[in-house]
Amino acid sequence: MDRGRATVMSAAARQAKERHQKELQELHTQLSPMPFLVDMPSRHPVNDKQIGFFILSQRGRVLSRSEKKGCSRHPVIIHSSSRSGDPRIDLLSLKMNLLRIPLLPLIDIFRHIDFKEKFLISLLSKRARNILKVTSLPIHFSFELSGELHISLGPYTYYSVLKADEVLDCLVAGEVMRLSFSSVRVFLREDSPQKQLLLINHMLDTFKKQSICVILFDPTLPVSALEFMKMVNQRKLLINSFYYHIESDSSEYIPRILDECTEVTDYISMGAVFPDDFVYTPPRQFKVKQLSVSKKTNWLNLESFMSCRSISLHSNRTPQSLNTFFRNWLESDSPLEYFSCISGKDSDFAPMVDGLSNDGIKKRYTTEEWVDVKRRDGLEFVIARSQDTIRIWNKQTHLDLAVVHLFPRIDRLPLKMDLLRIPLLVLVDVFKYMEFREKFLISLLSKRARETLKMMPVNFSFELSDELSIRLGPWGEGDKVMDYLVAGEVMRLSLYPEGVILRENSPQKQLLLANHVLDTFKKPSISVIFSDPALPSTAFQFMKIVNQKKLSIKSFVYYITSESSEFIPRILDECTEVTDSIRINAIFPDDFEYSSTCSFKAKELRVHKKSNWLNLETFMNCRRIILQLGEAPSRTPYSWNTFFRNWLDSDSPLEYLSCNSIDGFEFPIMVYELDKEGWNKRCAGEEWIDVKRRDGSAFVISRSWDTVRIMTKQAHLQHLWKQGG
Repeated sequence: MDRGRATVMSAAARQAKERHQKELQELHTQLSPMPFLVDMPSRHPVNDKQIGFFILSQRGRVLSRSEKKGCSRHPVIIHSSSRSGDPRIDLLSLKMNLLRIPLLPLIDIFRHIDFKEKFLISLLSKRARNILKVTSLPIHFSFELSGELHISLGPYTYYSVLKADEVLDCLVAGEVMRLSFSSVRVFLREDSPQKQLLLINHMLDTFKKQSICVILFDPTLPVSALEFMKMVNQRKLLINSFYYHIESDSSEYIPRILDECTEVTDYISMGAVFPDDFVYTPPRQFKVKQLSVSKKTNWLNLESFMSCRSISLHSNRTPQSLNTFFRNWLESDSPLEYFSCISGKDSDFAPMVDGLSNDGIKKRYTTEEWVDVKRRDGLEFVIARSQDTIRIWNKQTHLDLAVVHLFPRIDRLPLKMDLLRIPLLVLVDVFKYMEFREKFLISLLSKRARETLKMMPVNFSFELSDELSIRLGPWGEGDKVMDYLVAGEVMRLSLYPEGVILRENSPQKQLLLANHVLDTFKKPSISVIFSDPALPSTAFQFMKIVNQKKLSIKSFVYYITSESSEFIPRILDECTEVTDSIRINAIFPDDFEYSSTCSFKAKELRVHKKSNWLNLETFMNCRRIILQLGEAPSRTPYSWNTFFRNWLDSDSPLEYLSCNSIDGFEFPIMVYELDKEGWNKRCAGEEWIDVKRRDGSAFVISRSWDTVRIMTKQAHLQHLWKQGG
């Protein structure tokens, strides 16, 4: 009985399973990618509780309960079908009824949702848009209209490049739009003014109390720009900045566009070509703080924009018109405190400021002149010409700039804290993220500031020639040359993110600056390069400073060609502590030979041009010696033979030597009786002998063309292999 019941139940279970699989297959067929459009709110009115949950079939009807069994319930979005490219309904993978969550938790949820996801949610229904408007935090949008429409979160950045997703077809405000997304942007990939305005309208209606930035570029039409600005102002939204760079002339729309800009708060940039006979007078005062006009300014009535705090014109105006403007400004209560424009000829400045000041025109150098003026409210200003620019600015600002130019001083750093009172452990981390330029300026503040910086170990490279260059890494973009007070001396310096250059050929100042840097930073290891026209005496004094401070010198390069038998041996004596490499590229007196009482620690010695001064036995502590000579060495074959014998019988770490400009006929004498087996010839230009040192290590002394080498046997085998032997 039980067995029969089990058989019946198994059959029923199989039938139910088959029926369920059949329903799923039918449902899958119904939901296959077929081209269709659905506007959920208008075509399928459902209870608000169901919005975000129902699933639409191919024909747009709500699925039956049995059809829903095999489907997870998700909100609906529209995107491009992978097969047909037509818009269709697909399922968004949200696992909750998002729109039924209470408002307070929903605010926190939306904070962690990307802009792309919030935008897709806004396409679900009017209720979804309303919830977004209520729960979203205020957002700042940047709208950029050109061939496409770019909508970004945050301030406008011209050079920002964001990777976007693939292009999708989305249904927005009843129109199918080709959109792509990044985490903070949406791109309309169609040059359709109608769709651009529809998408903008959707965004402005969806998000709460946003401030916006507007950027208009070619080929946007002036009529589209006008409609957009009207749309924004009708909503009484806050416009922070407005950029208009459309070159098509349109006397019909341009004044109306400008009328819509009177409420812009921060910045207006106009870079357009207006009709020659067009002059604009606004219907009311502009609220914008800063106005910038490039290309043509013929349309601009300056008196109408005196409510701005700053005006910058990138073209010139007649001296007479500027003189009239300056007079009107002096007699007004205008908040304008900065003005600049192109000056034209130098001789135009006098008629520009004619009658504005009783003190006359003051001059500094040949490129700068100014007059002091006082407004009727008692404020003091300066009207100045510097090179090709006319400026109005506050007198104190002008004096500050004059001090920077005329007198060496430390300019105030834009630090908002008492940096030197931060605990040392914390300060180490702060200094790690500072550029060398900033740390150098801090070092000029006081002795205490220098002492604080000593905790930062730094590797410096010093290069002395007609200038002194000190750097830590790649130069980067430098500041202009300015006067600084260093160690009681005024120095013309260029500061870089990772270095400083002294722009004066003064040995005294070079040594003072080098000493200041070496005293400021903790136990630096340094590299030193001397090149013409640096003096040997300067090189000697620098090396003495370094060694007195017991600093680690990694490399030493000497490229000074002037002969000096007085300083050269003393310079070389100061190089015995160099750790990595010494490179000498200089012309020494013919009768000069250098011998040192101390052994050199450098791993590598390179000598260029002449080697007559070089006593090789003095440098046998080096691991590598490379002589790249411009003439035959002064050593005889017999002296080479003696050197090789001394090296073989020593414990010297020398493991590689090369010297060029050797006559091939001298090689047999150079290696005479060093190896009883003689030498092996590889080819006409290559010969060598195998030798063993007293410690048993195997080496090769070889000649290849005009170059003689010492190398390990293994290194020689690799050398032959590279040569094709």
